[in-house]
Amino acid sequence: MRQPENGVRKQSPLFLKRPTASLGEPLVEALCAAADGSFVSDEQGSILLWNGAAEALLGYPASDVLGRRCCTLLCHDDGNDRMTTSPACASRRERNGVSGTPSFDVRTRTKAGLSVWLNVSVLSIADPRTGAPLVVHLFRDVTFAKEQLALAHESLAVAVPDNGVKTLTRREREVLQLMGDGLNTTAMARRLNVSRATVRNHVQNILPKLEVHSRLEAVAHGRRHRLI
Repeated sequence: MRQPENGVRKQSPLFLKRPTASLGEPLVEALCAAADGSFVSDEQGSILLWNGAAEALLGYPASDVLGRRCCTLLCHDDGNDRMTTSPACASRRERNGVSGTPSFDVRTRTKAGLSVWLNVSVLSIADPRTGAPLVVHLFRDVTFAKEQLALAHESLAVAVPDNGVKTLTRREREVLQLMGDGLNTTAMARRLNVSRATVRNHVQNILPKLEVHSRLEAVAHGRRHRLI
């Protein structure tokens, strides 16, 4: 790859199998400079290129992922601490002759173990030298949008009245139960696979509904009215 005049290469990934020759220098430079996370895999699903934005989003440096199967990296987190291979694996689609440029959402985990939602777009191209299929992946973090949509759906959910008090949604009951179990915001976020901000939003909705001013009062009120 061409070096900048000052000799410093921005977002410098590591490469296998000379991807500049396989992809072409302009495309490699564009992927390295992309704001979205990006990686390229071969027909076996092995990662050949990993850009700086991908490292920033998922926490894996290029040295950790090059040569690794992409379907083991973008695993699906089912929300119950189980990880399964994403059914939308682009490399598998390519091997099975599925064409098109799919876009899909997948919940996976960062290197630090944090659950994140990614929107992934894939583009199949051919190695100009051999004709072998290569797959370009572009992905971005959509966790906040997913959580806000879920929160909106929960707010519209119809709940059954409990002893004349204002009703709580199913998720608000879960949060109230976790507060009763003594979990703090961080622990609740980890248990529910959401952000701490989402947990705080739930708590802020619970307190006025129960007409209390603190989490301790909310727990006491919930137990008194058999909400937990």
